[in-house]
Amino acid sequence: MTFANQDAVSSTAGTQRRITAALVDAGIAHQNNDRSTELTDNAKVVLERRYLSRDREGNVLEEPDGMFRRVAINLSQADLSYGASEEDRQATEDEFYGAMRRLEVLPNS
Repeated sequence: MTFANQDAVSSTAGTQRRITAALVDAGIAHQNNDRSTELTDNAKVVLERRYLSRDREGNVLEEPDGMFRRVAINLSQADLSYGASEEDRQATEDEFYGAMRRLEVLPNS
């Protein structure tokens, strides 16, 4: 790895730490002892009220992780329009899912 790449990786890690700290400070997320980022109870309520899939009767059909996966699948479908293989699309899906699960990317409606 070159020094420029090391600086970019270091900068990205620092940015991710600042984003996580801001989410924690704002009460959107909290960190477990294992340093993974989890949604707060309030964030889960907002997701349930506004973003989680529902059936015709209004019953919630998914958990937040399911919503992250659903969004990642839909975002990754665009890759197929530009000649990506299914394997590439799956890699994009996994990348988006991981970023959302770590609360690094939070797309809104």
